[in-house]
Amino acid sequence: MLLDGIGDTIRVSLLGDPVPEISAAFDILQATQRRVRKPELIACPTCGRLAIDLEKIVAELEKRLEGRKTAVKVSVLGCVVNGPGRGT
Repeated sequence: MLLDGIGDTIRVSLLGDPVPEISAAFDILQATQRRVRKPELIACPTCGRLAIDLEKIVAELEKRLEGRKTAVKVSVLGCVVNGPGRGT
């Protein structure tokens, strides 16, 4: 409905402490390109071709990007099929 321009209110209910509900609502708005307010980190799913410690790298990037307001997408790919070495 938000994508169709219907409504101007979003309510997210999560189990437990209600404070993370605000962050979840902003994540939904960012995913729909309605309100981009931070970098988006995209990582490939792990598979047998993974050649690096992708979880460690993503965790470090999340930490380094925390608090930034730049609307940019950052992609992390961990194998030669989809990342480093592709096309060579």
